[in-house]
Amino acid sequence: TLNNDKISVLIVDDSFNLGNSLKRVINILPRTYNNKLITYHFLSVYSSENSNFNDFKESIFETLNTLLILKQPRIFQWNYRNHFIAKRACYDLDGVLCIDPTDIENDDGENYINFILNAKPLYVPHYEIYAIVTSRLEKYRDITEQWLIRNNIKYKNLFMLNLNSKEERIKMNCHASYKSEIYKNLDNTIIFFESNKNQSIEICKLSQKPVICLENDTMYYPQ
Repeated sequence: TLNNDKISVLIVDDSFNLGNSLKRVINILPRTYNNKLITYHFLSVYSSENSNFNDFKESIFETLNTLLILKQPRIFQWNYRNHFIAKRACYDLDGVLCIDPTDIENDDGENYINFILNAKPLYVPHYEIYAIVTSRLEKYRDITEQWLIRNNIKYKNLFMLNLNSKEERIKMNCHASYKSEIYKNLDNTIIFFESNKNQSIEICKLSQKPVICLENDTMYYPQ
C-alpha cells in the first residue's frame, strides 16, 4: 500500500522455522523508496513450535504473524524429496532412488545385472536414509551396493527380498506385505517412500504408518 509519506509492504513466506531465510531477506530490503519511508509486515503460512518471532521484534518489521503452527517433523509436497526426514524413513529403490527396469531389462539375468549396475538415478537424498527396503532379490545385494556407493546414496540399512528367482517372487506376490512388515517393525521409521500406488495403499494399511507415493505425489494415512 502507498500513501503520501509512507509505503507499507507485506512479505509472505510459505513456511517459517528458525528464521534463516528471513534474516537473509532483511539484509537486502531497502528502508526508503523515492524518499518515502517503507514499513514492512511479515506473514508465514506455516510456522513450527520452535519458531520465535521475538527474535525479529527489533528488526524492520512492524508486525510478524503466522496462519498455522505445525509440529515437527513437517514436510511439504515441494520438499519431501530433500528433507532430513530421510533419517527416519524407509525408501523403495526402483522407481524412487532409480528408474524402473524395462520389461527387457527385468529378465533376472544378464540384462537385469546390467540394469542394476547402470541404472539412472531418479533422486539422491542429501541425508542418510535409515532403511532402503526393496523387492530386489538378495542375490543382487553386492551389485546393488556398488550402485548405491557410486551414486553417493548414504543409507544405514538395506533390506532385500530373500527369494531364489523372479518367478518365485511373482508367484508369492509379497511386495507390499514384505515391505510393510519391515516398516512396521522399525520403530525409528515414521514414513515410507514407495513408487507404486497400489503398494503404497497396502503398505499403509498393513503397517498402520503413513506412506508417500511418488507415482501420484500423494501421502496415504492409516486412518
